[in-house]
Amino acid sequence: MDELRNTVKALGWDAPRVPRGILALLICATCAACGGGESRVALSSTFATPEGLAQAVLDGLQQGDRPRLASLMLSEAEFSDTIWPELPASRSGRNLPIEYAWRQLKQRSDGALATILAQHAGQRYELVRIEFTGETTSYSTFTVRRDSLMTVRDANGAERRLRLFGSAVVQGERWKLFSYVVE
Repeated sequence: MDELRNTVKALGWDAPRVPRGILALLICATCAACGGGESRVALSSTFATPEGLAQAVLDGLQQGDRPRLASLMLSEAEFSDTIWPELPASRSGRNLPIEYAWRQLKQRSDGALATILAQHAGQRYELVRIEFTGETTSYSTFTVRRDSLMTVRDANGAERRLRLFGSAVVQGERWKLFSYVVE
């Protein structure tokens, strides 16, 4: 604090002496308000690699575990607090309420997950590789990778290429399933 006061004096700013506690509180409040580019909600169920995310999807499908698979996708809080504020659709003048955007995403993703489960539940697939064949879009605090394509080996040893989820979000080198919607 003394160093800060000395810097203020050196710059020729004559400010009244502020008690240390209040000055510290003001500095912390200012830093918190700026946000520093960090999202307010940490993404949960993230993975260090896209392969880790893909394997979690394959494991959930093999077990037919819908709740586990659903937990891999963005939650409403993650979408609202981390993703939505940076999307172009959230800008003023677009008149697209966040509630509507979330309901549409969730409904479409849940429908896609139901279809994927109906087709692949109970199947044992070995991951060979995952790639993203669609557009990559970078935002301030995250990147969206689209059109996931998994190459897997089925129980007979045959390689298959499957689209088992649509997109992933990458934040701080951690991977999270954005949506099961495959288009």
